[in-house]
Amino acid sequence: MSAGSVYVYRWLFFVVMMFGTGLAVAEEVADACQLSEIKNDFKQYLLNTGREQVIRIQEQLNAHNYGAIDTDGVLGQDTRLALQKFCQVTQPNDVQDGIARTLIRLLEQSSVAGLANAETMTVPELKSEQEILSAPSVFYRWSTPEAAVDDEASQGEIKAEPDDIIPDDVLAQLAAIEGIAYPNLMLFNKALEALFIGSAPGYEAHLEKSVEQARIEPIKSLNKIQLSADGCGCSRDFSSLVYGFYPYWLPAKDTVHKLDFSLFDRIGFYSLWLNQEGKIQNPLQWSDEWDAAAFINKAHKYLVDVDVTVYASGWQAWSDKVMQVAVNATAQAVKQRFTSKGKVKTGGETPMFDSSSSVQGDGVTVVFEKYTGATEKSHKITDFINALSEKLNTDKHDFKINIMLDMDLDALKHKMAFSDLEAILLDSDAAPAKVEHLFVFLQAPTTDAKKNLRRMIEDQFRGADRKQVLRKIVPVISAAGHDKDPRGAYSQFTDDLIYFQDNFAGVGLWPLPLDSDVGVEPLKAKIIELYTDPNGENHISGWVDQLVPELCQFACPNRWLFRLSFDLLVGLILVYALLAIWIYKLRRIYKQYFWFFLAAISVSALIFLISLVCDPFWRARADIVLVALILLIVVITIGRYVSKATRPRLP
Repeated sequence: MSAGSVYVYRWLFFVVMMFGTGLAVAEEVADACQLSEIKNDFKQYLLNTGREQVIRIQEQLNAHNYGAIDTDGVLGQDTRLALQKFCQVTQPNDVQDGIARTLIRLLEQSSVAGLANAETMTVPELKSEQEILSAPSVFYRWSTPEAAVDDEASQGEIKAEPDDIIPDDVLAQLAAIEGIAYPNLMLFNKALEALFIGSAPGYEAHLEKSVEQARIEPIKSLNKIQLSADGCGCSRDFSSLVYGFYPYWLPAKDTVHKLDFSLFDRIGFYSLWLNQEGKIQNPLQWSDEWDAAAFINKAHKYLVDVDVTVYASGWQAWSDKVMQVAVNATAQAVKQRFTSKGKVKTGGETPMFDSSSSVQGDGVTVVFEKYTGATEKSHKITDFINALSEKLNTDKHDFKINIMLDMDLDALKHKMAFSDLEAILLDSDAAPAKVEHLFVFLQAPTTDAKKNLRRMIEDQFRGADRKQVLRKIVPVISAAGHDKDPRGAYSQFTDDLIYFQDNFAGVGLWPLPLDSDVGVEPLKAKIIELYTDPNGENHISGWVDQLVPELCQFACPNRWLFRLSFDLLVGLILVYALLAIWIYKLRRIYKQYFWFFLAAISVSALIFLISLVCDPFWRARADIVLVALILLIVVITIGRYVSKATRPRLP
């Protein structure tokens, strides 16, 4: 008898069993399949089991098409919904042992699991497409139940219930990571492992509770990005890259966050989601509806470039057709032009007085979910980036392409995880490398992870190639929690910054620090101290920054005002000078109002000097301009002397 026949007979057997159970059992099953019943019963079950068992349950549910669940070992909302589907399809007729053990017993029976295939059975639709939360919208941030803040940014966080109580000794250890946001479960679990290494057996069940309590699904309703940067000045001349990720859930309703733009070279808006069909499910605030132009203009005003971060989920299974859809969707998001809804302010990169002007982002950071370094899958990344580069290079805009690998460094430290990507990481004779920077979330403890990362690059590349790849790597760490470092506040953070600067391209901060964050000032001071380039673009600007730091903090963001003022003053003076050659009355005005002319010339000279120091366009050319001015003064002086010397005596 074939396997298919066995499945048919078993299916018929279960159909008969379902009809024979009667109305009472049907009602009991219906009640048992409620999400609340599944959640409560599984909580009791998980007290006596471990994360590995939950992972096996999730793998079984995925294998039989009950959803694309992260096999993270957490009984979250997605897992419970998949269990409900399985429960409704299988209709277990005996739930005396509890729905949890009943469903697990059925899942572990491969013959029964084979019957319950969502592709061949009609399953009720439990969530509409609009209600499905995208993959990068889930993150992990531990806070003690008493300290949990009931605000919109914390909605979706599971509050502690009586059976979720964690002992005080475990809470005391968890306090070390309180308030730190981890972008995925793997990094959160690594942080837990680092905290509880060597702990007595039995604490694992409490950690499972902490994982569920730390899981946050941000609110579905978006808030407009409102950033203030008063007095922060333009992006600094850093010797290494400082990159900040701005998650879409960070904006708060009716709250203007202050951000020190001078701390960053680039900011990545995190994160649009490429689903398994290669489509961007929700544009979030990266749209005219939410005035993305205002956000980009604000960053450009302070000389900070803006990338859109695109999260590629399920990229390993993309077909060629789906990949092309994903490339087109990503390119469209990168090249999209936004029109500011408000008044165009001076200081931005959009032309003044042109309310119809549009603005674009400057690049893209593509996050490849769950990168395992498998050679048979790596080519999909290179194919995607090559195709995306072709799409973007058709535009005159110089869009930068970055990639981020969601990877477990411990699991991959003995694998060739990077060498398969050399086609997009290394320059070729025909063209420069497609990828500008490669971001890697650094897991705890960073003191080991950063060394493992460098060792992996050294083992997989040689000579100039090794140097080139190292200078593309940007480790990404959290900006929070460094004040609680057991070695001393910001000790590990300082060590990491120095190591990143010496070995890699710079540092990434996820999420980027706001001025309202706890401990942000010492963090900013460390970055400025260690990463400010001692060999700036010219010596004069460095000298002025030390003596009068407020000067450029005002002048650089408002450089268009200075340029416009200088152009108007100099233009008026030149027009007057030219007309005065032919109109004698104008010369009399000069003699009569000499001090006004002297003031206008002095103000023009002052504006020009400030621009030489603070305006990035002129600052890069300051030395050349000063030499040219000195030569001009010398030439004029010599010319006047020669003119006087050769002039005949008056009779």
